[in-house]
Amino acid sequence: MKQYMIYQRRDSIQAVKQGWSWPAMFGLGIWSLIKGLWAVSAGMVFITIYTYGNLIDEFLIRETPDRDLVAAILLGILPIYAVICGAMGNHWLERDMMSRGYHKQGMRIAASPAGAVMVYVYPPGQQEGQAPEHPFEYTVYPTQQPAVLPRQDQTALPQRRRFRN
Repeated sequence: MKQYMIYQRRDSIQAVKQGWSWPAMFGLGIWSLIKGLWAVSAGMVFITIYTYGNLIDEFLIRETPDRDLVAAILLGILPIYAVICGAMGNHWLERDMMSRGYHKQGMRIAASPAGAVMVYVYPPGQQEGQAPEHPFEYTVYPTQQPAVLPRQDQTALPQRRRFRN
């Protein structure tokens, strides 16, 4: 179970995981593009292209005596860059949501973002038939399966055909 901060804007509810972001760490810019963080993604893509471009330049084009030192420094930048992205990814997402008009509604514990939103919309202590505490309307779906009715006429079942040899 993970902690999620709930953000609400009019009729839209989003959940953002608190803490480490593995997709941001390994995404190297793609994660931020998917999430719509344009400024962050421009910076991430620039750093990625700059670092890999310099690595390719050092290994394939230049024949300098300090080539190994420059390559070691550039290869050292990538893990540090990935750790910074993993640590700050969810914070960047929260900051972007606040700039788009979302407001913090509180922390929920759930297994997924959708589960956190469901716990927020349908609190566990809420009795069936009570009015919701939230300003928007939603539909409550039944959680019990309908009872299975027994068959009345057993002869209505299809008969097996027997083949003669």
